[in-house]
Amino acid sequence: MRMEVSDLDSAGQFDFCVIGTGPAGITTAMSLAADGKRVALLEAGQEEYTEESQDHYKGTIVGDEYLDLEFTHLRYFGGTSNHWGGWCKTLDAIDFEGKKGFPDTEWPIRKTDLDPYLKQTAEILEVPLFKPDMPLANSGFKSTDFTFSPPVLFGEKYGDALKADPNIALVFDAALTAFDTNGAAITAAKIKDSQGAEYSVHADRYILATGGIENSRLLLWANAQSNDQIVKNTKSLGRYWMEHPALPVGDVLMTTEFANSVMQDGIAFISPSAEWISQNDALNCLLYLESMTYRGVKAMIADVMCVAPDFGRWAFQQVNKSLYCGTNFRCGVEQLPLEKNRIELSDELDSSGMPRTILYWTKGEAELQSFRKAARGLADYMAKADVGRVHLRPWVLSDGSYPKEYDDVPGHHMGGTRMSDNSNLGVVDRNCKVHGQENLYVAGSSVFTSGGYANPTFSIVQLALRLSDHLKSLS
Repeated sequence: MRMEVSDLDSAGQFDFCVIGTGPAGITTAMSLAADGKRVALLEAGQEEYTEESQDHYKGTIVGDEYLDLEFTHLRYFGGTSNHWGGWCKTLDAIDFEGKKGFPDTEWPIRKTDLDPYLKQTAEILEVPLFKPDMPLANSGFKSTDFTFSPPVLFGEKYGDALKADPNIALVFDAALTAFDTNGAAITAAKIKDSQGAEYSVHADRYILATGGIENSRLLLWANAQSNDQIVKNTKSLGRYWMEHPALPVGDVLMTTEFANSVMQDGIAFISPSAEWISQNDALNCLLYLESMTYRGVKAMIADVMCVAPDFGRWAFQQVNKSLYCGTNFRCGVEQLPLEKNRIELSDELDSSGMPRTILYWTKGEAELQSFRKAARGLADYMAKADVGRVHLRPWVLSDGSYPKEYDDVPGHHMGGTRMSDNSNLGVVDRNCKVHGQENLYVAGSSVFTSGGYANPTFSIVQLALRLSDHLKSLS
């Protein structure tokens, strides 16, 4: 049911207070309410987008070029699901197990802990179940399956159900500003509306689900106001923040037979096997090949003839046989979780008096070498198997740094309140409970220990369902 923010003070004790209405928040709230729990579901913004609300997400970037923060996540009902592209994929098993030579990449849980929520998550996101990976013989690579949500906009899809559910109090214009704590547990969530009026929400347990930047920002601000009594070990708070850097790495011509075996709707998704990752001391990555028009293929061949004559000769032979498929070749890699990539609070305040975000973010050598190893590895395989030829960009073949003109990021915010059983390395434990607080939990991609290459939304919903089951088991 809808509840006005002004009614929060008199609303009594809730079983759960869920803060945030994106995929993590709505999934968690609906699952708990279905079990008969009384849930307060709070949205800092309005039911619809407003520039005034979105202004709270303005921030500063320090480091590599990045997207304006106010455009990467959304502050209204449904959260950032309102502009996601619908790409769905699970994390790989190796993403949870950690990568050889790369510290702090191992989760305290395994893929098998999320697998029980595969079917339910697919239903929520309205996608079919994934097809099994198809190994490419003698290559160390595999063709992998992505599915695509319509995409589901959580506020739009679940708005009527949330407003009709007697177990849910859905409140707009209810921004979290602080937590009260007795040292061991949260005793109240402090809320402020857009007019500056303040209220309190009392619940047995609290779930912070405001996204891969705001979860860190809000906990940092709560800590600043409480002498570090919310997250008592602050060593990793806001740190180990990650993205999915993506770059064009070349152009490809494939035989029609090979293209038909790996492409779906004009795109091929290829990733390395766990064995290849370990043997090559690489991070996980996604190689994706997107088909070009016939005119684009002819132009590509002409462009590379002078610099790659072997590629050109092979290409013309295939064109003459009408056995070709031209593609743009791109690669996206996971980012090594590092302390230096972090969220901090600015001296600049938003209109509510909360410090804005500073994001410190740079790509590193580990990601650069993973780009190169994966692109070269697939190129070598295609040539040896005679299923295609790859013209790699000069930066892939060189020993230099990143190509400035091609920098690209998808806006996938991960880490900052990462999961670890060690409070020195993480903010939450394996059940997403904040270390040192009996009743405060975090949901969403901010708890990711490492990022893999998969778009995070599918895993966000899986984790939210797992968290909901854990919370129901406690009450």
